[in-house]
Amino acid sequence: YSEPDTYPDVNGQEQIAQKNLVMAELVALALSCDLTRSFTVQFSSAGAGVVVWPAGASNSLHQMCHDESPPQPGVHAAVTYIMEQLAVFLDVLRQTPEGDGNLLDHAGILCTTELTNGWNHSNQDFPILVAGKGNGRLRGGYHHRSGSLENTSKAVLTALQGAGVPVGSFGVGNGYADSVFSNLLS
Repeated sequence: YSEPDTYPDVNGQEQIAQKNLVMAELVALALSCDLTRSFTVQFSSAGAGVVVWPAGASNSLHQMCHDESPPQPGVHAAVTYIMEQLAVFLDVLRQTPEGDGNLLDHAGILCTTELTNGWNHSNQDFPILVAGKGNGRLRGGYHHRSGSLENTSKAVLTALQGAGVPVGSFGVGNGYADSVFSNLLS
């Protein structure tokens, strides 16, 4: 038995990509060994002091969202880097065989952030990504953008049904949804 490797800061910089890759590999291993069928990965918390230095940032993404003037090129670069790390995570799942496909083919994954615009804490036009094919229940390669600011709980309900969870509604109060984005389901 040995302790897992650690990824200490190098020259004061967090090893973001290395930690992301090892987390992706750990989740893929747990899924492929059927130790779990459900997981949550939080890349960073809302008020975290994570400095996305590979994207050129010298301050935390949270603080940059408050301080950088629109159109926020530094925030954009940091978010682009984070999305690249999500792509690495999803690719690890895609590269892991399972049954007649791979883990990503058999998964339904909800990916989101806590806000649309950090500088004003907006949640209008909220970004949500549903990844995976959910054993054929989810339609891949499709983009849906609401023109009417629909309830984001519809995306959660869509992802749940796409993952095979037999529920007909999700949420409470203004966040209640009993319909899905049917164009995302196969």
